[in-house]
Amino acid sequence: MASIVFADEADILEGSSNPDLAYNQLIRPWKSRLGLLYVEHASFWLDLRLILLTLLGIVCRRCVLFRMEQLVTGLGAPEELCALAGRRVELKPHPPPGMDEVVAAR
Repeated sequence: MASIVFADEADILEGSSNPDLAYNQLIRPWKSRLGLLYVEHASFWLDLRLILLTLLGIVCRRCVLFRMEQLVTGLGAPEELCALAGRRVELKPHPPPGMDEVVAAR
C-alpha cells in the first residue's frame, strides 16, 4: 500500500536540506501505518487488488490514489489515514505509530 501511495517519494524529498529527517517526519510515519493496516487485513484478495492498483498507477496516478483511498476506507482505517492514502492532505511532520512526538533527528 505504501509503495503505491508514496510512489513519488523522491519528489516529496527533493529540495529538502535534510532528506533523511524529512523522510522520517513526512513519509515513514504514514508508511508504517499503512504497513500495519496491511498486516491486519492481509489476504490473497487484498494482494490481488494491490497488484491491480500498481498496474493502474502506471497509467493514472490520480486514479490509483482515489482507489487507494477507497480501499483504505473499506478496511476501516481512521479518516486521517484514508485522506492520506488519497493524498488529499498536505504531508506534515507526524509522529510514528505509538509515539507522541515527531522525530527530531535522524
